[in-house]
Amino acid sequence: YAKGYGKGKDKGKGKDEKGKAKGKGRPKNPTELNFELSDGGKLWVRRPLLKGGAPVGDAAWSCLEVGNLDEKKLGGKGKERPPLGDATVEVLVNRQSVLGNPFNLGKKVKLESQRDPVIKAYSEFLEVVMAGADQVDIFALARRHGLSPVENCGKDWRETYDDLQGPHGVREAIDELRSLLAETRARRRGAVRL
Repeated sequence: YAKGYGKGKDKGKGKDEKGKAKGKGRPKNPTELNFELSDGGKLWVRRPLLKGGAPVGDAAWSCLEVGNLDEKKLGGKGKERPPLGDATVEVLVNRQSVLGNPFNLGKKVKLESQRDPVIKAYSEFLEVVMAGADQVDIFALARRHGLSPVENCGKDWRETYDDLQGPHGVREAIDELRSLLAETRARRRGAVRL
């Protein structure tokens, strides 16, 4: 084959140094993101590595911020980064954490039109959990909000949820987060970044 044609055409392109195909691949797990399990064992925490964190509620009082693990990529995508934050600890809240949203915009095709139903389903899920439910039918919640259990329910989240005994584990994680917020508020400095 002549150079640039046929089998030799893409040799080395789109591959890492070991010759494996590059691509999105699997997301980094919590330890690869420098998180470790909290003393209570329900939250993934780390010292603050992100720069930004938007305050939740009254900025003068709040000790809670929301950050973005992809904050470095936001500027390159033309999106606004969170303002500089004041966190003393970061808590992982994604589908690899029991506090993450079990519903997503889709596996194969992410549909922005699904955002509102995904948020409403998550809100209802948290209401049911905090009301003391022993079990929550995630698939029924998905269907009630027009979502597909196959396309819109995160498998990795479900494994974490099941490992922590479902709703009971979510309530324990929320209690642990509340304690962390109370400690931060008592110190009168810093914030907890989600």
